[in-house]
Amino acid sequence: MKMPGRKMGKENEKRELTIPDLDQMKNIHSHQKNAGLFSELKNALLSSRYLQILLVLIFIAAVLRLYALDLSPLWLDEALTYRWSLHPFSEYWGLISTGGEVSPPLFYWMEYAMLSFGHTEITLRLLPAVFGILTVPVVYYLGSYAVDRNAGLLAAALIAFSPFHLFYSQEARMYSLMLFFLACALLFFFRAVKEEGVRWWLVFGLFSGLAFWTHFYSGLLIAGVYIWHLGMSLKRKVKLSQLKGVACSLAILVVICLPLLVISLGSMVRMTSRAPTWGNRGFEVLTTTLSHFSGYSAPIAVIFIALFFIGMYMIWLTKRDTCSLFAWLFILFLGGNVALSYFMSMAPRYFIGILPVFFIGIASSYLALTRFLPDRRIIYLSLVLIVLVSVPGIVHHYTVVEKEDWRYVSDLLAQSTRPGDTVVVMPAYMTNPFDFYYDNVTDGTREIGLSSAEGLHSLLTQKQEEKIFIAFTDDLNAADPSGEAIQWMKEHAQFAGNQRGVYVFVVV
Repeated sequence: MKMPGRKMGKENEKRELTIPDLDQMKNIHSHQKNAGLFSELKNALLSSRYLQILLVLIFIAAVLRLYALDLSPLWLDEALTYRWSLHPFSEYWGLISTGGEVSPPLFYWMEYAMLSFGHTEITLRLLPAVFGILTVPVVYYLGSYAVDRNAGLLAAALIAFSPFHLFYSQEARMYSLMLFFLACALLFFFRAVKEEGVRWWLVFGLFSGLAFWTHFYSGLLIAGVYIWHLGMSLKRKVKLSQLKGVACSLAILVVICLPLLVISLGSMVRMTSRAPTWGNRGFEVLTTTLSHFSGYSAPIAVIFIALFFIGMYMIWLTKRDTCSLFAWLFILFLGGNVALSYFMSMAPRYFIGILPVFFIGIASSYLALTRFLPDRRIIYLSLVLIVLVSVPGIVHHYTVVEKEDWRYVSDLLAQSTRPGDTVVVMPAYMTNPFDFYYDNVTDGTREIGLSSAEGLHSLLTQKQEEKIFIAFTDDLNAADPSGEAIQWMKEHAQFAGNQRGVYVFVVV
């Protein structure tokens, strides 16, 4: 990375390494004079092994992310996506303005458009899947600019085969979209500091704004990039005239995000004003997140962390600016969210924005081998190893459905109830995923959402000939910490079954 006011040859005090080049033995025809655009693209594809492998990775990523999009039923957060996406622009803006919802609206507005194609799991999950696929080439070019093409290719492979990224590419939430925008922002930041002019700074500001409109947590990483760059500029005594691009990008970012700034502060106050009721705390947040990043495997997480530190050391030897930026972002993003975990609920999915930095660091560990064996077969071997370590997590993703199965419970209740029966869903907010599948009007039943034993007791006193079916999840422990509701069911109802985290009791 080139910083203003710094000589090219002095950037890293770098130690020379022999970097294997996959295109070294190929004939390059892409510079023919007067060649048309199609011919240029064709020649580039035929002459570049990197582009060929990248296209294969994109194809595999597409297959993995588009396959069985409706395999898992919607869980609570996805059902809330559906609920909020039913609101057009003005209505949803009113919801976040008044505190009815805390997430920025961009993703929901996009899903609102997708619902015109149908109200199904596939239409809700297609958008995250598409942006998950598009992230693969972005990470390749980001890694290429930050380190080199080999690191970019290996990082793209890590994203393509990542069980963690696959999971959130097939979930009707905004996380794959946020990651795509943040990866684009980082890519254009590297281009901005490497090339002269304001153009790439403006694009960096644009994608940073889009990321913030997708998820508020992206603001921490965006702020980190600006702080690092301004800090390096001050250290090197860069003239103000050379910071014109930074100023322009900040201006466009502020203009884009201004309507959200007050709302985001209000959301942060509301989220931190009450004690967390779920998620991880402190150091556990960090260990759980790194395990999820590594395919939900503790042994692989240990290997990945070791490779990350090796890779960061190799980047330090070759591109110190990149290393210092990545180290700063990694510490700031993970450390900031760990600190927040003591004040608000925190989960590994909130850390997804730092995934490209983590994977590029791991990918760069290949440079350590080039000191002993500067052979391009190292890259092919690394690609094979990435596939092998990812297969168990991918198989688990498609064979073990861990989300609460409200689809099955809905079918079960439709078959078991009679007109006039009562269906109780606990806690009350679980009616969101339940109602995506169940229609009590068609079934002729009465549906009620409850969160405490008092409501159950009141229903029992009014009961006549009808049956009362109660479906609840482990979330009831958070909604009713006293445990009185579960104790009431044990005393007054019969256990009817458990389907992937949804328990059903019947009061006859």
